[in-house]
Amino acid sequence: MVRLITVVEKNEDFEKFLEQLRETGCNYEVIIEDGEVTKLYVRIPDNGDWSDIRYGRILGSKVVCYKQTIYIPRVVNGKFIYNYNGKKDKPVE
Repeated sequence: MVRLITVVEKNEDFEKFLEQLRETGCNYEVIIEDGEVTKLYVRIPDNGDWSDIRYGRILGSKVVCYKQTIYIPRVVNGKFIYNYNGKKDKPVE
């Protein structure tokens, strides 16, 4: 069963994941729709190596450059998953 992370109930694994992102110098943007976290955009400082991005964007200016990766944080069969495989999950039950 696939279940999105909600803003009402805390998910410790999701909170730890966000903390790890902050500690490693990443910025993130959480997209919330109808009380559920639908996407997570993570901005990683750009080191010029884009080979690790399967879905995302490269953004840059004179001041700052970064890679933006898209994640879909969710719980699948009771386990926290955050990767994005480019396919839509089956409807949430």
